[in-house]
Amino acid sequence: MSYLALDARRVQVQGGSKEGQIMLEDGIDETVRVKLESMGHTQPIIVSGWDRPDFGAGQIILRNPTTKVLCAGSDPRNDGCAIGW
Repeated sequence: MSYLALDARRVQVQGGSKEGQIMLEDGIDETVRVKLESMGHTQPIIVSGWDRPDFGAGQIILRNPTTKVLCAGSDPRNDGCAIGW
């Protein structure tokens, strides 16, 4: 299965490297959280629901260099719209 960058699950670190809180977006396997914890990261958590907008959002526009056709995509986590003309 192929994923676009906008669709990929995200990781966020708040407060610094190993001392920081690691937040994993819902959809990242629980084994990743367990592995991070075994590596010494304190309390990595999986975030879902209304807390997910903290991971950011985006819109993209792709222009085919041959056909000049524009294709747009919007992050499924938030409302938004990507428009090209």
